[in-house]
Amino acid sequence: MTEGNINDEQLLEQFFQQARQQEIADDGFTERVVKLMPNKELRLSRLWTAACVAVGLLLFTLVGGWRLLSLLLVKALITMPTTGQIASLWLTMLLLSALLIAEVFRRERILEFRTFL
Repeated sequence: MTEGNINDEQLLEQFFQQARQQEIADDGFTERVVKLMPNKELRLSRLWTAACVAVGLLLFTLVGGWRLLSLLLVKALITMPTTGQIASLWLTMLLLSALLIAEVFRRERILEFRTFL
């Protein structure tokens, strides 16, 4: 940079310094407008999730997932009493459910936080 450009930049900085420090009161108008704006990321995320769930359910049905799931459940119920693992099955299902619910809430909070910014 030349010396003339540096002086020009310093002059501009000094000129806008006061305006940069000034705050204009809008009585919360900006926040209200931002809250009313449509949240594109959240809508796209929910649309993508719904599409993936629909495709997953369709594939699950096409490959006979219900039959396979019922066979696995019957086999588990028949063999678990003989091995003493009923408690561990319920504990595992409870733990996985809690982790799934926690992940859903975590993702919703992240999306809400991003839209707030």
